[in-house]
Amino acid sequence: MLCTNKMKKQLITAILMGCFIVLCSTNASGKTNKHELLKALHASASKGESYVANGITLNSQLKEIKKKFGEPKDKQDDEWGALFVYDSFSILFSGYLSDLNDSSEILELRIFIGNDHINYKDIIKTLGKPNHEEYNDAEQRWQAFYKAGDNCLAFFSDGKESQMFEAAIFKPAAEFKKKQFKKLK
Repeated sequence: MLCTNKMKKQLITAILMGCFIVLCSTNASGKTNKHELLKALHASASKGESYVANGITLNSQLKEIKKKFGEPKDKQDDEWGALFVYDSFSILFSGYLSDLNDSSEILELRIFIGNDHINYKDIIKTLGKPNHEEYNDAEQRWQAFYKAGDNCLAFFSDGKESQMFEAAIFKPAAEFKKKQFKKLK
């Protein structure tokens, strides 16, 4: 395969950002290969890690996040805990901002996928039918859940026909395991 200057620059940028998988899922025209991106996302979710937050897993602690990525561009309390927002991902911690310490654990890794133009049909074509899907009235969004090893990979959009804006990797809570995760086979 012939490697153009544009591709070399993309490779260097991807390596520096720790996002090699994004380059692997980009074809010569610079367009994202949705199929490869979704497969890589599912594979990384199975390991409890995010391809965007390279080296960070669901077992990582706050001190590791700060060392690797520095301060987030935004911090806020979410419904479930403290949310640290970076450019292409966010991390939800167990505990609220006032409760955080260096050993605070990650509850969820969120990846912003809105620029990848992934929709429900792309997900079905690549990963098959979701193990569970629903419209969440409280959050006014459509959600699709896939089992990924012992973890869960979820996709979110404004509706089933809309473009996905976020993916999340998390360990299902006991209540979710009882109700939904058993369905995720």
